[in-house]
Amino acid sequence: MLFTSRKYEIKTEDRQFLDYIPPASILLGGIIFLVGTVAAILTYQTPNGGYHFLDQFFSELGIRHDYIETLAGGSTEQRYAPPYPDLFNITLYASGFLMIPFFLFSYRQMRNSNRLSNLFLIIATMSGVLAGPMLIGVGIFDLSYPSHDIFWQEHGFWVASLYLLLTVTAISWFLMLVLSSKLPYHTSKWIGLDYLFLIVLVIMVIVNLLDGLKIVMVGDIPLLNNFPIETYQKLIAYVFFAYYGLVVGVRLTKTKYDNTPVISERPKPISQEINLFCTKCGTENPSGSEFCVDCGVKLK
Repeated sequence: MLFTSRKYEIKTEDRQFLDYIPPASILLGGIIFLVGTVAAILTYQTPNGGYHFLDQFFSELGIRHDYIETLAGGSTEQRYAPPYPDLFNITLYASGFLMIPFFLFSYRQMRNSNRLSNLFLIIATMSGVLAGPMLIGVGIFDLSYPSHDIFWQEHGFWVASLYLLLTVTAISWFLMLVLSSKLPYHTSKWIGLDYLFLIVLVIMVIVNLLDGLKIVMVGDIPLLNNFPIETYQKLIAYVFFAYYGLVVGVRLTKTKYDNTPVISERPKPISQEINLFCTKCGTENPSGSEFCVDCGVKLK
């Protein structure tokens, strides 16, 4: 009789259809984000002029209606909608949607034999999956959306949730790579590029969160105070999609392996059978017999 057991084994040159979903989705998502946002910037035009990359928030590209913003101190400022706001918002919809299958199925190719690494991988994939809908929400509830003081309809709620999830994703993914064992992805000579992207991304998202929570302002940090928070928010988005879309996506496409644990089969040990002979009549009895099948004497 046979029994089955799970054994970690890399199946070279043997991928299933589901293993092509992560690289295909994030590659497409990265390209859409880069092309769509650049197009939105180039077509941006309001009574205040074109888009100022260093001084304006990314979200200003998606304002659908003119509105008056109340600033700190009680002063107000007129905000104008660009001619094609949904060029930016649809870009967010598509990119956010494609993030979901990438993180959902990347576990198949990134899991490895280190349990702690797999734990961080699970955290990274869960936060990455949740970040997709948050990015979509940023496009749905734009800065001019009439929220009526409902917190989940506030644009800031979706932006803050998105950057929080990106922080968790970047840190967890970095720890997953550092701790991984027997992971083909980790053997690439370009793994240093992953670490560089992730370290830069982690630093920027943490700084962005600290500034957003008014704990540590960007203007108070040496070397970083040369640019406002508006600049760093855009850089975070571009670094994120450049890394996952163009680095991870391309590498998973070119690296032909399947990290799926396989089922290995081993024969079950068979106990040796010893026949018993009756001391009275000499009859051979099957192993485990208590009495002789011929004369009924109790066997010793």
